[in-house]
Amino acid sequence: MKKYYVTVQTYYNTTLLGYAVGQEVLSKFHRSLVNQDNVDKDIKDFINNAMDKHLKKNRRLKPMLISKHDNGNSFVITLVPLNGNDILRAFTLTGELVEHDFTEKGGSL
Repeated sequence: MKKYYVTVQTYYNTTLLGYAVGQEVLSKFHRSLVNQDNVDKDIKDFINNAMDKHLKKNRRLKPMLISKHDNGNSFVITLVPLNGNDILRAFTLTGELVEHDFTEKGGSL
């Protein structure tokens, strides 16, 4: 099973919703390992749940769009406004394939 090392970079020139969701994603996923199965389901579900929570608190906020790009060895997930304005991106979550896992039994240095 493939594992990915995840890093998160947040941006301050985003919407109020983007900032709030970005901080939650940063605290949950920055410098973590995730399985390939968790990428689509768990990460996207976490982002959607965080977004829904903040949208319910403040009805004036506008929903945002989750964008994912994958090339097999890495993936990038971003949160952008619905109009696609990439300048107002909330965060960039990057996962890079772990090639050598020495934490598993049988791994050697």
